Order: sequence, then C-alpha cells, then structure tokens
Amino acid sequence: MEDPRDKAIFGLIYLYGLRVSEATILKLEDVDLKRKRIFIRRVKGGAGGERPIFRSTEKLLRKYLAVRQEKGDGLFTGRQGTLSRKRIHQLFKGYAQRAGLDPKSTVHSLRHSIATHLLETGMGIEFIKDHLGHRDIRNRTSDSKCEKMVAKQRADDAKEQLETICACHFTAI
Repeated sequence: MEDPRDKAIFGLIYLYGLRVSEATILKLEDVDLKRKRIFIRRVKGGAGGERPIFRSTEKLLRKYLAVRQEKGDGLFTGRQGTLSRKRIHQLFKGYAQRAGLDPKSTVHSLRHSIATHLLETGMGIEFIKDHLGHRDIRNRTSDSKCEKMVAKQRADDAKEQLETICACHFTAI
C-alpha cells in the first residue's frame, strides 16, 4: 500500500477501532496535530470524544495531509470530495485481493483485529469496549463480542491481515 491517504484511513480504522462510517465522518478540523488529539464521532449510539494521537498515527496523518486534495471538509478526500463508505470498502477489497486474503475479509475485520491485539497484550474487556466506543460497558460484558471474536479468529491470522492490508509496520513509516 503506497498511497498515504489509504495508509492513514486503514491505520486509523485499525488503531482507533473505527467503523467505516466513523472514518467517513472525520473532519479535517477533528485533527489537532499540535495538541496531538483527534476527535472521534461514534455511530450506533457509541461514546465518542477526544482521543490522543499516537506517534504512529501522527506519522500517517502528517504524510497524508502533506498531499491531501482540498476537496471538502472531510478528512479523507478524493477527486469527488469526501470519500464514501462504498469507496473505502472498494479500496479495502482491492488491497485484500492483491494480498491474497480471504475474499470474505471486510474493513470491519480491522476493528476486530485491534480488539484481538489489545486482548493479547492483556488489556481488559472494559478498556477494549471503551476504546471501540461502546457507551455502556456493563450492558456488553455478558455477551462479550470481543470474547466471541477471539474464539472465532486466531491471533496470527489477525496479525497477518493487519500487516498485509494496513501496512502497519508503523515504525518503518
């Protein structure tokens, strides 16, 4: 993946556990590189708010913003203005196909991957649910999607998918 925009899109989707629609509603003004903060609006009643910009995210954003097309106030733009959900899905499918991944892979699998990786590093379910924007953590703990997802998706598959699709060797960026 060479395009700085695409690296930034999929990097943010992974690192912040965004849904595609949450990536499409990010605005240029939501990014404050001086303060190292990003404002994330969650959908489906999720809890949004300001989050820190990670070093790896800052690198991705700086590279992208240096070449960003001035087409609207959306953070991620193309020739037609702010990228649509459909276009992000198309981009993902193209990268997944070139990488030889399962054709059933979706952008949403990046959200699952960050949950898996956070669990593997010992983060608690409550932290992960908060990170993914779940508003009421208590309502989610009994039927933890994260726990079911970890049982369903092997960690090495998630890591391979992340490395292949997102080019998330952030230290090399």
